[in-house]
Order: sequence, then C-alpha cells, then structure tokens
Amino acid sequence: MFYFSKNDFSGEQMATALEMALPEIKKTCMKHQPPFFAAITRFGEVHLREKFAEPPMGS
Repeated sequence: MFYFSKNDFSGEQMATALEMALPEIKKTCMKHQPPFFAAITRFGEVHLREKFAEPPMGS
C-alpha cells in the first residue's frame, strides 16, 4: 500500500508528487512482494516503511 507521508497536501500537490513518484512506485512493486507499506513524500520520493513476512513456500 502506498500512502502520502503527510495529510496536508493539496490535490494539486498530491497529483504532482504521485506523478514524480510513479517510476519509483513501479520499481518498488517489482522488487518487493506485497504486503508492504510505502510512503510518498511531497517531492515524489518513495520510502518503504514496513514489509510484512512473506508466507512460507508452498502456502
């Protein structure tokens, strides 16, 4: 799950941050299997915050 790191973004700021973050979001999705939490900053940076344990093989 991706979320904005602060709740005080305007709609325009969210759109800009999301647009800038999209390449990093794609990389994060390719590199890490869900579930995980990642924050998107005002500047479009993506920071992995929590990665949950992966299920055992064969589950």
